[in-house]
Amino acid sequence: MRAAGHWLTSLQPKALFRENLEQTLNNSRRLAEMTIQVVDEATRTATVQAEGTVQRPSRAA
Repeated sequence: MRAAGHWLTSLQPKALFRENLEQTLNNSRRLAEMTIQVVDEATRTATVQAEGTVQRPSRAA
């Protein structure tokens, strides 16, 4: 009976570790997706600003 109890308690840390690892991987994936969205938006903004600068006529006389 004691061996069965030891077997159960030895699984709890492993299950906790696995759950924490899965949560860490999921959060890392979400962070990567959000980073891509921010970079895409920054790229679009920079492109629009650069195009506006190029299209603006020069004021130098």
